[in-house]
Amino acid sequence: MANTELINRITEFLSSASADISKKELTVAISKLYDDMKKPDKKEDKKKREPTAYNLFMKEQMAKLKEEETNENKMTGKEKMSHIAILWKAKKESDSEGEKEEEKEEEKEEDKEDKEDKEDKEEDKKEDKKKKKSKPRKFL
Repeated sequence: MANTELINRITEFLSSASADISKKELTVAISKLYDDMKKPDKKEDKKKREPTAYNLFMKEQMAKLKEEETNENKMTGKEKMSHIAILWKAKKESDSEGEKEEEKEEEKEEDKEDKEDKEDKEEDKKEDKKKKKSKPRKFL
């Protein structure tokens, strides 16, 4: 089926072209037609991925730098990227420290809950023992 489509396209090209077609023009046109058929359009098939946290941070910081920039304190693109990279590193470190603290707090809360659960179970066991002792036994 692909071959018939290629032949149809070549036929259309030849009928629409002028009478004097050079060999080079014909070769270029046919190779373009062939390439169009063989290569799927990647842009249509490929979905654009979501920007990462770093991409979003970069975009935000670049906008801030451009806003604050004046003729006296102009930075080159390389300097801006370096500056933002340093900010990103600092932000990432502070975030990881904050996460560690949150994890510690969560662990403390879990430990507290575990202790409370154990105490509740022990109390339940004690109550069950009291109930068993208080019931009179029946002998047959």
